[in-house]
Amino acid sequence: MPGDPDRTYHSTILAHNSLEKRWTARGGSDMSSMEEHAEHSYHVGTHIDGLAHVGIGDRFYNGTQYQDIFGIRGVRRLGAHNIPPLVTRGLLIDVSGAASSTHLPAGFVITAAHLQWALQDTDQTINPGDAVLIHTGWGKFWFDNPQAYSRGEPGIGEEAGIWLAKQRPCVVGSDNWALEVVPSPDPERAFVVHQHLVAVSGVYILENLDLGHLAATGVKAFLFVLSPVVARGATGALARPIAVL
Repeated sequence: MPGDPDRTYHSTILAHNSLEKRWTARGGSDMSSMEEHAEHSYHVGTHIDGLAHVGIGDRFYNGTQYQDIFGIRGVRRLGAHNIPPLVTRGLLIDVSGAASSTHLPAGFVITAAHLQWALQDTDQTINPGDAVLIHTGWGKFWFDNPQAYSRGEPGIGEEAGIWLAKQRPCVVGSDNWALEVVPSPDPERAFVVHQHLVAVSGVYILENLDLGHLAATGVKAFLFVLSPVVARGATGALARPIAVL
């Protein structure tokens, strides 16, 4: 699957007593089975970033020092298992649609003005606790051109991230792999939006969303439902959010 090349997913199928008719050596039982052993990052595919995922220097959310978080078998604080099921108002900000474009180009910086313009176009406002989803159109490349999907992306810039945090959403997501613009406008400061949303404001981030069908409906507000697949001590969680129209 496309995304950060340093993040992998590997699955091995274990054919328990299924191959070479091994069940015949167990007497009267003919039960056979298969299962898998998977090894992967929780930051592949559609996923939600937990509060232990991104810090600013040695500090993470709420000023927590990394020494108080790190554990060789999982984080000791701010783990993704603390992310509750989310049932709230979802709000789609269709930036590419407002620009009458199928997709924004890689490296396009979405500003607070772009977000406000797209919201005003549909008479919507962000309420505290909303799940804010940003449609850039970049998700079309997930299948059409996965190499292009991974190389860069349009996304929100630092100023837009700060503005979004002030609206107090519970989660911000997009149809790209890093939410924010890649490459960063400042090569010396990558992933500053992650730092501000997660480490400063405690806002969860959703990545690799499929928003094309939702944008095509024209519906901008909906019931947002997310129950992440959490593992104790993880820094993120696999997720399959649902928009109920």
